[in-house]
Amino acid sequence: MPTKTATPRQRFCDRKFPWRTGMILFATLLGAQPASGEVDAAAGARKFHASICVQCHGQNAQGVPGMGMDLREAPLVRAAQPEAVAAFIARGHRGTNEFPGGMPANGGTSLTQQDRENIAAWLVTLPKSGSNH
Repeated sequence: MPTKTATPRQRFCDRKFPWRTGMILFATLLGAQPASGEVDAAAGARKFHASICVQCHGQNAQGVPGMGMDLREAPLVRAAQPEAVAAFIARGHRGTNEFPGGMPANGGTSLTQQDRENIAAWLVTLPKSGSNH
């Protein structure tokens, strides 16, 4: 099987910029990081845990009786509709009999649209309550 030879341009770049190959390898080993503006579920988890969300919904989104529902069982989360979840967070909602305090718009915090989208992306990845995952 014949070996592929480098083009003149590739040979020039490799001689002129020897660090290029190392940088490409380094970037590959790091793994792709979401570009600014892209949804990042890991960032959503961090934001959820660092915000007021946990006071009503618990550290693992399991809910707090009388305060906030189990988000793992929330209909929009179970339907895997992150856009709708982000819009719900932005709007908030008035209370229910079970959770009379409701949820203020934006969770009562200064979440950005990106924060809401990231949190929603994380929520839809959560296993249902009672599952063994």
